[in-house]
Amino acid sequence: MASQSLFTWYDAAITYGSTEFLLAIPLTFSSVSDVKYRRVAESLDRTNREVTTIGAKVEEVDLMIRHDDDPGGLRDMIEAGADGVTWSYLDNRSTGSAVVMQVLTSTDSVSIQPDTATHVSHGHWMAKVRCRVVSGSLDAVLTQ
Repeated sequence: MASQSLFTWYDAAITYGSTEFLLAIPLTFSSVSDVKYRRVAESLDRTNREVTTIGAKVEEVDLMIRHDDDPGGLRDMIEAGADGVTWSYLDNRSTGSAVVMQVLTSTDSVSIQPDTATHVSHGHWMAKVRCRVVSGSLDAVLTQ
């Protein structure tokens, strides 16, 4: 049975409407982190330690995206995300919870690789991406 999980994204430079990507395999979260900027100052003799925080915590997640036989489309989606386009992830097309994410990348390259489990039999591709949750809750999609 095919997954009903999908990403939607919109990039005016590529298309005039939003693009949908049905996932071959539901999204996998390899880790979820709460991130907050902390500045730590410690005295030279280590007897005093001061921690200053700035802003509220944000949720970040490492994703494993597995897509059908459209490696070009998957690369386009990741590249648009790396350029600042937000993605919406829906865990079920009709009744799912939406999570809006922003891609965090520290490199200039966008890469995907053959899905080690299903590339030979189904031609699936995969990508590992780190994202920040902009709105919505991962709890809703993690528990399903």
